Amino acid sequence: NTPITIPAIATSRENDNSKFLDIVFTGFITNRRGLEFVMRSIAKMNNVTPQPRLHIAGSGPDESRLKKLSQKLNLEEQVVWHGWVEHKKLNEVINSCHVGIIPHPKNGHTDHTIPNKIFDYMASSLPVVVTNARPMERICNTHNCGLVFEDNNREDFTQCIIKLSDHELRRQLATNGYNAVNEHYQWYKDFDVLRTVINKAADQVLQEK
Repeated sequence: NTPITIPAIATSRENDNSKFLDIVFTGFITNRRGLEFVMRSIAKMNNVTPQPRLHIAGSGPDESRLKKLSQKLNLEEQVVWHGWVEHKKLNEVINSCHVGIIPHPKNGHTDHTIPNKIFDYMASSLPVVVTNARPMERICNTHNCGLVFEDNNREDFTQCIIKLSDHELRRQLATNGYNAVNEHYQWYKDFDVLRTVINKAADQVLQEK
């Protein structure tokens, strides 16, 4: 799940005069990704400045329903649909935004898996906003690289978005995330750990013969 290489820190996205706080979600669009919760929450943030704007880069079986929902909620200006984006162009979308989001509901599956996108966001110097699914919460709290909200808690989520209107907080969290990927979540580091485990196992087998 960890990246092989990491891009340089992006700084062009930081415009304190922007009308919007641009939040990106990448990946498969299903009813188990928490996007409806995000849209309904954004629709209630009329007095939040800058206004949160959700960018969705991906496609899937729930895309059509969510597009209709965004129209029903009058979110035409606050939900941007990029469609499916080739991986080599995905960084352009990510780097145009201020925050990366993973609103996956907390359950037995998400409590035991780590979505790749959290490392993509961190490697692109985006602070992350995630639910309290255990692996994502652990990464955020360990490295201080984002904010965690209780699954399906609209007030908690809103407070995270309000806090991230602070440019300096975003910068600090983004830097922490970038450094964490560079120091801990590189594939070559995972490979070294795996190689050590395999070598120890092989040595043990040889000693037992």
